[in-house]
Amino acid sequence: MRQIAANLLGEMGPEAGEALKREAVLEISQTERLRILEVIDTVTRDLKTELAFFLESENPQVREAAFQLAERLNNSQVVELLSDYARSQNIGLAVDAIKSLGRLKSQAALGVLIPLLDATNDTRLMTACCQALGQIGEPAGVEPLLNILKGKGSFFRRKRRSPQVRAAAAFALAQIPHPRIPEILAPFVDDRDLRIKEIARGRAYSGNSPSLKE
Repeated sequence: MRQIAANLLGEMGPEAGEALKREAVLEISQTERLRILEVIDTVTRDLKTELAFFLESENPQVREAAFQLAERLNNSQVVELLSDYARSQNIGLAVDAIKSLGRLKSQAALGVLIPLLDATNDTRLMTACCQALGQIGEPAGVEPLLNILKGKGSFFRRKRRSPQVRAAAAFALAQIPHPRIPEILAPFVDDRDLRIKEIARGRAYSGNSPSLKE
């Protein structure tokens, strides 16, 4: 019934959309807000300002619904907004934004995720960045993921690279559809981490492959 009502509102023109946006940010109950978030994109897709309001909600259900809305919208404004939140000092919000960017498979997000992966020492952020790069599946993600797996970087950063992050990097590399991935993972078939060992063995190098630039 809510979907039918939203469709009817959509047929009433932009005024209905503006009214629904105002209603969504007013002091209404969380249940009412959740119902609006489920259908508002059928009325209007101009929601960047309102989306920011919902993404920063203290209510976890509203935040989850807001990220679902962002992924349904899936436009350049949403990617820009999520990229901003990926840099947030609020680690929980940043992780959720990174996960959304991964699910959207946004190539535009690579310019945020790769520098963030290189700069942060937070295990949650690094794991989320690795997972997102694997979901996006672009060759640009191979080198930074391999650096994580090898433990490259300063001594200070190597000390803080957890087994969970290395395993996330290995799994992400295995997801990237490039012919050199088996070769890249081959040196890790005897890794001390059983997860990484199994991932590498599953993608064992079996012949000559082109370079990543090809």
